Amino acid sequence: MKDKSLESSETFGFCKLDNTSKVVFQNKISKKVCGEKESETCHICSDILLADDEKNEGVFNNKKIQINDTFCNATLLKENEQSSIIFYPKTTTQEHEIFLAAYRLTPREKEIATLLLSGKSNAEIIQSLYISKDTLKTHLSTLYKKIPSLKNYRFE
Repeated sequence: MKDKSLESSETFGFCKLDNTSKVVFQNKISKKVCGEKESETCHICSDILLADDEKNEGVFNNKKIQINDTFCNATLLKENEQSSIIFYPKTTTQEHEIFLAAYRLTPREKEIATLLLSGKSNAEIIQSLYISKDTLKTHLSTLYKKIPSLKNYRFE
């Protein structure tokens, strides 16, 4: 049964797995971060399960993980024959700066990338930085070449 509050969450990812690590449910954030995995084996969640030494049921907190280029804190819940993973993408500016520090970006590119990672739309970035649509397009083109995974964060 799909829980509407989990399905519509804009704050955390939720993925429910059966006993073979096949995804039986995932919400919007999970789909965005991991890709559409329903009825498939999710290798990201499987790795979290395999890394867990505990075979008991219960809640296991504070696993720090990286899913693609998204840094998260994850909570693993085991119950009966199913496991659930709840992960909270880190979205603070400081955490984005840590991620972006690995790339050679101009100060303006860092500013735009941080806004993009924070979920801002192109229109919001244009308004926030007082730049034209063409200027943003140029910056985004350069950013996508330097950090291809940022394409996952397109918000038109």
